[in-house]
Amino acid sequence: MDQSQAANLKAAFDRDGFVILRDFVPSAQLHEICRRAEAATGKQTRTAGPFTNVTKGLEKLDDYFEEFLNNGAHVPILETLLGKKPEPTTASFFTKNKHAEEVHPHSDAMQGGVIWVALDATDKDNGCLHFLKGSHLRESEFAHLKAHKATDLSDHPDIVEAAMNPGDIVFFQPNTVHWSGPNNIGSERRGFNCFYVGNPWKHLSKADWANLKQKRAMAWLTREVFDAPVWLNVPDILERIGPTGGSFANVSRRQISILNRLLDPRRMATLSELEATQPSGSYPLVEFLDDVRSGVWQDLSAVSAIDGYRRALQRAYLERMEYLMTEEPAGNPFQGAAPDVSNSDVRPLVRAQLTDLRADVVRRTGRQIVHRVTEAHLDDVIVRIDAILDPGSE
Repeated sequence: MDQSQAANLKAAFDRDGFVILRDFVPSAQLHEICRRAEAATGKQTRTAGPFTNVTKGLEKLDDYFEEFLNNGAHVPILETLLGKKPEPTTASFFTKNKHAEEVHPHSDAMQGGVIWVALDATDKDNGCLHFLKGSHLRESEFAHLKAHKATDLSDHPDIVEAAMNPGDIVFFQPNTVHWSGPNNIGSERRGFNCFYVGNPWKHLSKADWANLKQKRAMAWLTREVFDAPVWLNVPDILERIGPTGGSFANVSRRQISILNRLLDPRRMATLSELEATQPSGSYPLVEFLDDVRSGVWQDLSAVSAIDGYRRALQRAYLERMEYLMTEEPAGNPFQGAAPDVSNSDVRPLVRAQLTDLRADVVRRTGRQIVHRVTEAHLDDVIVRIDAILDPGSE
């Protein structure tokens, strides 16, 4: 590869978040990778859980993969693309038969690079990789996506189907949105990849760690609370405990209770106080509000229907934001004097959140939604936001 080709490749990598090189790995090496990976994984005990068709840590099972991870022919190219020496992390082997799990759209919140080698021919029929071109430049827009949760991005204008033949290799940035569908035809579909993200935490200071812990706690709440536990809806059990025992209303009420506790004026005043007095390691109020909004409204980046749990949670969010814009919390003997919301940053930041949310909802309504309840819900959201921001408009 000459200097001009390398420059063009890096430009595409920086712009799109991935590049594909054809016929990169020789067939003899492909055969050796398959033989050794299948021998190594055959000795492993399979456990229950998602993505059991993925075996990580091959470099610990066979020195061949450690050598490939550290000194393979792809490493100098990846160094050119990243502009720095890659930091090896792990090597993995993927199989996907007709019954293997689908890996849904997601991005990995890491910096570095990934390579993925096609060991068999792969296209959309047997579950090839897909990428959202340029999504690594818009991380916050896609931060809510999860590999285990279905999100329909099939009509997104930036989607790229990475059909590959044996020996083709794709280099991509881990924060580029990517996924692979099911193997609908049952043909053999194997892949091999290497992660180069090093230790993503080693450069963090004590203050950065403190901030990260709080943001990870928020991410946990988004995953475990804002995503409704629909697995609780077992018909046989619901029939025994009655229509209200484990009902939609019960689950929704608990979700809303936690949301309201997060958006409590006292909590927000504390975050604002800490940001002013102890800025190192604090969780800025504006970031906190961004993260709450992202968690509650994560469905806006997809075109699929918004379920009933999420619609109820979103309406509760608007009610809470209206409360923060219009009401003054009362003091009580247990918590003491209430914060002065009207003379704080709370209302300007709430107004900014609602303004940004309105723009996001308008963009979503401009895309095709084949679900009348979702359409009506989003139209209602716009009306509600307008009424909060301009009460005289009702």
